[in-house]
Amino acid sequence: MGRLVGFVLLAALAISRAPVDSAENGQKVSLSPAFEVFPGTQYDTPLTHSYEDAHGSVVVPNGGGSNPACSLVANGLLADTIYTVHVDATGSTAGNVGTAGPWVQVGQFETNGGGHGSFEFASALPSGAAIYINQASLDKTVLISGNLP
Repeated sequence: MGRLVGFVLLAALAISRAPVDSAENGQKVSLSPAFEVFPGTQYDTPLTHSYEDAHGSVVVPNGGGSNPACSLVANGLLADTIYTVHVDATGSTAGNVGTAGPWVQVGQFETNGGGHGSFEFASALPSGAAIYINQASLDKTVLISGNLP
């Protein structure tokens, strides 16, 4: 029974990651730990360094097909934890904390026991926007995307 559950879990994870790994579904924009994006600032703390192995991506669909909304996948987060998703419509420049914000919270997701989470945006995002992922219980940013195409 344990082997069957493990196989089903691995199959589910492979299926849930397929859109991110497939270039035909859109362009991937990386999510990086906040301390790497804005070193030496309020984003560079012991909390954010605890997320040094966290990563992910936002997939921006090609050509505005039937589903123009973006999707997000993150790994290496805390297990069974709620994270909020924020959009900075003006984008940000790595290394220049003055370009961070303002943000609008657009939703949240909860990670599974392995620290994997995903989120589907309800509508298309503006070109040039950046995505910020916050640990909800502390309202602290842990991952930041590059600017979307």
